[in-house]
Amino acid sequence: MNIAIKRAAVAQLRSTGNKHENLLNIAKCANIAKEHSASMLFLPECCGFIGSTTQETLNNAENLDCGPHAITDQDINSRTPHSSAASDWLKTLESVVDSGASDISNQDMLENSQVSIIRGLQAIAVKSKLWISGTFHEQGAPPNATCTDGGPPPPRVYNTHIIMDSHGQIVSKYRKIHLFDVSIPSQGINLRESASTAAGSKLAVCDSPIGKIGLSTCYDLRFAEMYRALVEKGGADILLVPSAFTVPTGKAHWHTLLRGECFFFFFEMDYIGSHV
Repeated sequence: MNIAIKRAAVAQLRSTGNKHENLLNIAKCANIAKEHSASMLFLPECCGFIGSTTQETLNNAENLDCGPHAITDQDINSRTPHSSAASDWLKTLESVVDSGASDISNQDMLENSQVSIIRGLQAIAVKSKLWISGTFHEQGAPPNATCTDGGPPPPRVYNTHIIMDSHGQIVSKYRKIHLFDVSIPSQGINLRESASTAAGSKLAVCDSPIGKIGLSTCYDLRFAEMYRALVEKGGADILLVPSAFTVPTGKAHWHTLLRGECFFFFFEMDYIGSHV
């Protein structure tokens, strides 16, 4: 009896504060995944942008206004409402998906303010015919009312994990619930994700070409009850944990936690790994 093999691609990226370069690297990974007949591409946490300061993260957060509808070839090729440069940039992403070419000249580079992570992922998904999983910082979170210092409440974002289908439709989203606050003075680490990121409150499970997937993000891995709920109540076959762990905390417990919390797939599945 022939058993259909479901193939997924997992990309390891070195995301930076340059949205354009990050999306070009994602397009290269999509090319590899497409060439190996994958149906879905999994990307890490903050795949489109990782800022060096809180203010950079706030400035480069995006909304989902362009996300809840399917994108068409006409949308991608249209000169409106996007600028000519932005339209050409989307076509550049498409060409990288097709060819895997990396010889993009500096004149093709755009400023972060001209680049939309969501629009870029939509163009990549449509051209590659891949479903895509990844996280980004979403606008619209309530300000941090507990940290005012006498002034107005500081703005915040959501750390949002999205599932996008091969038509560019966002079919599911999950806002990270467990935020990463850690202080390791000896390592020079003092991170407070909660200062600039608002916690979500809802779990998310959705169907995909490779099975029913349960969404989570990075530090959620510390909370076993969440994964039990995704499997027992949500019916998830696969648990997603896109992450951007720090080196010290990753060395200390990442692999141990991942082995302890996650389950094996209940079907035969190929794995494609790529690193950019």
